[in-house]
Amino acid sequence: MLAEREKVSQYDIDRANALLQVEIQRLALEEARNAKSKLRLRRDSQGNYSYQYTSDEDNIAEAAQNLQKAQLEVYNLDKNKYRENL
Repeated sequence: MLAEREKVSQYDIDRANALLQVEIQRLALEEARNAKSKLRLRRDSQGNYSYQYTSDEDNIAEAAQNLQKAQLEVYNLDKNKYRENL
């Protein structure tokens, strides 16, 4: 998108980098949700025990928080540019 423009401002570059960070954090959250790294012992209705791999809730919460920070950075960047244009 930036390659098609004749002139690129510092704001355009900063916003593209911020959007890239949002995508990186979104992928990290998705990977944290899909990673089954914890082993839990489960008991079924018949009294049998089995092991089950589950996601680590701490890693998911940390990845979600990082994603929110990246989205907030894009929002603040756009808000500051809007105020500057006014």
